[in-house]
Amino acid sequence: MFITGFNTEFCCFFTSIAGYDRGYKVTFIESAVTTVHNEDHYRMPGLDIRKFVRTVLHWSHKIENGV
Repeated sequence: MFITGFNTEFCCFFTSIAGYDRGYKVTFIESAVTTVHNEDHYRMPGLDIRKFVRTVLHWSHKIENGV
């Protein structure tokens, strides 16, 4: 299962988790996801949402990170 899409921190993130939970080998393709939100929206200076989501998924050791 390859994850690409829009709204990285919502749709892509939770689809990755749901896919893994259902037994799929999940690859999150960081360069193929995006979002309309930014560091201003979350009031977190320097936030890169794609990198943040990648880091969280990587920590799980369950979801492969693609470029």
